[in-house]
Amino acid sequence: MARHSRKFTIAPEMRANGGVFALRTPADMLAKLRHDYQRLKTNPVDSYAAWDFFVTAFHMRDWTQVRPRHSSEKKLLRVCAQIANGSKHFDLGRHSVKATEYQQGVFDPQVFDPYVFDVGRLLIHLEGDAATVLGDSLDAVTLARKVLDYWESKLPASHKTVATSRA
Repeated sequence: MARHSRKFTIAPEMRANGGVFALRTPADMLAKLRHDYQRLKTNPVDSYAAWDFFVTAFHMRDWTQVRPRHSSEKKLLRVCAQIANGSKHFDLGRHSVKATEYQQGVFDPQVFDPYVFDVGRLLIHLEGDAATVLGDSLDAVTLARKVLDYWESKLPASHKTVATSRA
C-alpha cells in the first residue's frame, strides 16, 4: 500500500466548533464508522445501521479534507454519497446506484448467525462506471467493507486511535 506524502489536516470548521458530543476528531469519526460497520455486519438487513454507515462515510471527507485520487476511489465514494444523499432525500438519482433492495432471508438475524444462516441482505444495484469497477450488484456489508478499507488507508496511523469514548 503506497503512502502519500500529503499532510493530513482536520477541516477548519471542525477545529473551530470542536465537533459534537464525543465526535471531535477524524479518529472519532473513524471509530464511529467502524462501530456502524460492526452493527451492519452483525445484522446485514439493518437499514438503520446501513444508513448510519454510509452517511458517516460520506461525511468523512468533511472531517479529513481527504479527496479520492484514483478513478476507482472516486466511483466508490460516489456510490457512498449517492446512498447517503439518496436516502436522505428519498431519491437515489441515476448516477451510479440504479436501485437498492431488501432481500429477505429465511432466518431472523437477531437470533441466527448471518455468516451461517440465510438472514437476508441489503443489496445495492449499480450501473455505469460504478458497475464496471464494483460489479453490477453487491450487498451493503461488502460495500461498507470497501469503504471502511478506503478510509482506514487514508488516515495516518496517529489518527486511527481514539482517545475519546462514546459514553
